[in-house]
Amino acid sequence: MSKRLLRFFPTDFAATLPDLIGSDVHVVRHDGVTLHGRLLSHDASSLVLQDMLRHRHTVRLNEVEEILRDSVAPW
Repeated sequence: MSKRLLRFFPTDFAATLPDLIGSDVHVVRHDGVTLHGRLLSHDASSLVLQDMLRHRHTVRLNEVEEILRDSVAPW
């Protein structure tokens, strides 16, 4: 079973964030810090992640360089 890595950049956030709710994602900030967790919610200025220890993290969208999501490839 192979996977594909889907990358979303700030210009795509408005269209893709609603589809990513409930998905496991990696959020890469401009300073290089990467957060991993389930995307719980978002609004116009921030998003909320829940990590594997069930801690919530709020990240401002203007700090995000890209969002990564693994997807199972159809082949």
